[in-house]
Amino acid sequence: MEISSFTSIGASIAFALFVLDLLFEIRHILALKDSRDISIFGSLMRVTGVTLLLIRFINIGDIPLIIGQTVFATLLIVYVCIVFKYRNNKN
Repeated sequence: MEISSFTSIGASIAFALFVLDLLFEIRHILALKDSRDISIFGSLMRVTGVTLLLIRFINIGDIPLIIGQTVFATLLIVYVCIVFKYRNNKN
């Protein structure tokens, strides 16, 4: 197997793990209805990084990376919206 195949498999696993992590975080916030322990600055930095990577992948033209990054970016934006929604929630 070529090194590019291993790299593609590794990238796919990484995207899957990132998405799974965000899904667990979203579920946790929705269950608690509280996101005060989440860093807004850190969340916005993640959105910025994901957006820059998406732009890079579009420039490269790698369709699987574009699709994966778009899914991840969309889920991250949903996550940040939920963080803002439950930021000042007083149980």
